[in-house]
Amino acid sequence: MFTIATRYHFDSAHKLNNYKGKCAHLHGHRWVVEVFVCGDELDATGMLVDFGVIKGKLKILCDRLDHKFLNDMLDFNPTAENLAKWFYKKLKVVTKVRIYESPDSFAEYQEC
Repeated sequence: MFTIATRYHFDSAHKLNNYKGKCAHLHGHRWVVEVFVCGDELDATGMLVDFGVIKGKLKILCDRLDHKFLNDMLDFNPTAENLAKWFYKKLKVVTKVRIYESPDSFAEYQEC
């Protein structure tokens, strides 16, 4: 099986609803989004998927959220877990999404 991955980032603010702790208050992150594509078959050029295609789609989504207040942009509580699922559903061709809200903390979403 082959796997390719790429990443992009965006900066935004959010607060967590129904949460008791510091993150219930307005704060910001530099989010790093990694997307993974897996498959058994390569195309005639020897590629699973062109990196440029995946990067382009990921950039469009990240640009929509860049320098925004996520609570106003999205119809769900913008946790890292929910954001990972949102990217997965929007991109459709990926097999897994990993999103970092800090260098040491991330969430992943994939459907098995």
